[in-house]
Amino acid sequence: MYDVVIIGAGPAGGAAAIAAGRLGLKALVVDRFKPPREKPCGGGLTPRAWKMLERMGIEYPWYGECAEVKVKVADIRYTHRGEPIKVTRRPDFDKALLDQSSAEFAVDRILRIEGGRASSKSPISSQVTLGIASS
Repeated sequence: MYDVVIIGAGPAGGAAAIAAGRLGLKALVVDRFKPPREKPCGGGLTPRAWKMLERMGIEYPWYGECAEVKVKVADIRYTHRGEPIKVTRRPDFDKALLDQSSAEFAVDRILRIEGGRASSKSPISSQVTLGIASS
């Protein structure tokens, strides 16, 4: 039996797995895909995200910074300047987080989460189940 089952191997699931391990909890991360995997995202870590990771002492790969973002859709233009966004690749990022955790990993499809209980195709038992919703 696990102390905690974490559903989702993305950034939030990886950070939760690291935190669980630091608390001495036996954790299992469940996702329907085995990391690393490609994700259709820009790979940008907002200042809020990378500052939180650094406060937690979590190491993560990043390959550059972007302090200005320009978006143009049809006739609409938007420019944002501010604190830098750190650029990463999601496969590298997700794998780095899981590698730093002491959690075990299982590929499974969660069928339903209801009333604090998760149902999957395989029997998994834990004291606590965390449904992590991040992409």
